[in-house]
Amino acid sequence: MSSTHSSKSKPYTLNECSICLSALKQGAPILTLSCEHKYHFQCLMLSIRAQHKQCPLCRATIDESIVQLIAANRNNTSYHSSRSSSDNLLGSNVESSSGLPTISVTPRLEYKGQSSERPSNIYGLVTLQANSTGHRSSSSSSRVPIDLICVVDQSASMSGAKMILLKETLTYITEQLTDRDRLAIVSFDNHAYDRSHGLKQMTEQNKHRLHRVIKHDLEDGFSTNIKCGLEMAIRLFRNRQGENPISALFLLTDGQDDEIQDYSQTMRQVPANVVCHTFGYGPDHAAALLVKIAESGNDGTFTYIDKYDAIGPAFAIALAGLLTCVAQNIRVEIEFNDGYQITHAHSIYKYEPERLPSSRITFKLNNLNADEKRNLIFQLSVPSLRGQTSLQDHVIGMFITSYKDKKICSYLSSPGHVSVRYVEPNTNRTLTTTPAPFHLIRRSPMSAEYLQVDHTLDVQRNRIETALVLRQAMEEHDYNLSKALLKAQVDRIKASASAQDPFCRQLIRDLEHPYSTENDYRSTHHNIYMQHATERGTYSSASSSSAHVYSNPNHLSQIQNYQRQNEVSFDF
Repeated sequence: MSSTHSSKSKPYTLNECSICLSALKQGAPILTLSCEHKYHFQCLMLSIRAQHKQCPLCRATIDESIVQLIAANRNNTSYHSSRSSSDNLLGSNVESSSGLPTISVTPRLEYKGQSSERPSNIYGLVTLQANSTGHRSSSSSSRVPIDLICVVDQSASMSGAKMILLKETLTYITEQLTDRDRLAIVSFDNHAYDRSHGLKQMTEQNKHRLHRVIKHDLEDGFSTNIKCGLEMAIRLFRNRQGENPISALFLLTDGQDDEIQDYSQTMRQVPANVVCHTFGYGPDHAAALLVKIAESGNDGTFTYIDKYDAIGPAFAIALAGLLTCVAQNIRVEIEFNDGYQITHAHSIYKYEPERLPSSRITFKLNNLNADEKRNLIFQLSVPSLRGQTSLQDHVIGMFITSYKDKKICSYLSSPGHVSVRYVEPNTNRTLTTTPAPFHLIRRSPMSAEYLQVDHTLDVQRNRIETALVLRQAMEEHDYNLSKALLKAQVDRIKASASAQDPFCRQLIRDLEHPYSTENDYRSTHHNIYMQHATERGTYSSASSSSAHVYSNPNHLSQIQNYQRQNEVSFDF
């Protein structure tokens, strides 16, 4: 092969596939020939099918066993273009009505390979990435219309600056909606008040009426009864005439019920398509209750607002999500074969079957907003291949390598795949992605290079384990025991393969952050837990830097709009 290239050509390096000139990234299926040259498996497969049966670099003849195996699988396997990046080789996507990919899907396993001689249990990861909307204005006619009910606390403790900022925030929300959207405002002290008289289309006339209501009718009242305000909002949703594709409830309070309340029956009345987002302001709110309302409110979020001038930005971030929803009723369907079994699911999202192990699992997600990502972690039982006479069902590639002067046969298997089914809100169409395969090399003995932990998967394992430990720590009433749980998690992260990753270092800083009061400790960690568990961004205090990874340009755009309208500054 000539070492000279034209000015337009990209020079080949040892870390590239010489067929497509893309990087040989970790995690991509790579085939090593007996001459030790490496290629993307898909690239070499296409080359062989084009009758090129020599190594593209050294012209050594490719082993006939590899040629025959690829020919045998010709009718069973389809691949992307050889010019795709190695990430795309593992992924799958489906296009929306706009022609842009709505969701891309990338499967990973913890290791590139496992011994074919013995069983093992490894981790798996499925990553969903929503496309960008281009951060267009919320007034765009192309976005999905919403039904929104704001349930706000007007008890005596909300007097003064807090009430002024709450009114500014509600006014801002009305201005961001169009006449295709509907809004209702419910306030509560010891009673609930339907301030808007039901859901109203946000015509200019109705906006003007609501502005008057917000200005003159919202005044600080008496004691606090969160439940009565929540129940009124739920009734408005259940009794509405027709409905928009996106439905949400915003609940803000700075206190807690004066009497102990049971919310279980109340939350069972929330319609399945209504997402409840809760906001706790100041040191005296019931963070644990608001988290439970959000969790049982169809995968909503909880936001801890630690200072009064953050009320507006906190609502603006939540509104940004509603205005950029790209997928609903999401079902992530993972299926394995040939004795591979999913043994554990590490997620707050519901899944079926609830009893594991199983060869298949379906995760249920309520929605996905533009620019958002979801990472679903599970554990996989890998069977021994000893004694199996036929590997044809799950082997898609084979290559020969040397090990201690012996030729070792390795099999690139595709033991399972993942696809995603969801509803596109704009069209109400149900779409399904092309199945994306998992890849795993099976051989014995297994060389160390195939037993390196996948970095991306390890980071996500640290994330979800931290979220689940945070939930456990917040449920622990003993303050010292609660902090001990977080310290133990810090030690686990520090011992992990991805300990030096910037995100993992932020996790450690957040878990080690000192708090002046137990209330601040619990409220902040409730907020961090919800963000890491759902991977959905909300307003975050300075002591939760790791959660900033979930912020996206849509959030920033809404905050900037709020700042311009109200002439305030805010550190985001």
